[in-house]
Amino acid sequence: MRTAAIASEYSVLLRLAEQYLIRAEARVKQDKVSQAIDDLDMIRNRAGLSLIKITNPTITKDDLIEAIFEERQLELFTEQGHRWLDIKRLGKVDAVMMAVSSFKGITWDTRKQLWPLPFSDTQNGTNLDQNPSYN
Repeated sequence: MRTAAIASEYSVLLRLAEQYLIRAEARVKQDKVSQAIDDLDMIRNRAGLSLIKITNPTITKDDLIEAIFEERQLELFTEQGHRWLDIKRLGKVDAVMMAVSSFKGITWDTRKQLWPLPFSDTQNGTNLDQNPSYN
């Protein structure tokens, strides 16, 4: 008897909290700071935390981005590699990984944040150099 192969699919999670945080970050970058605060406060209110609008209404854009970054770390803890993508997007890989490495007693090599480029791409691209440590 022959059995059919079972195809498996991975569910895509779109959490409402994540959508608010994505929009908050986008709004900060569009200079819509008060709307970004509203989005972040929606998450904080649900968690019973103090609202930025009340505790820090004159928050700077950089501090608001940092608050969103920290909220993403708490809200999306261990979910689908979000943290790695966040620290890459915000240019914080070396700072975060050096702190983690120091805590674990190991050494962080900044080249580890890069993936190797496919061989065919490096062969066909005249101005394309392989990422360091993959030569």
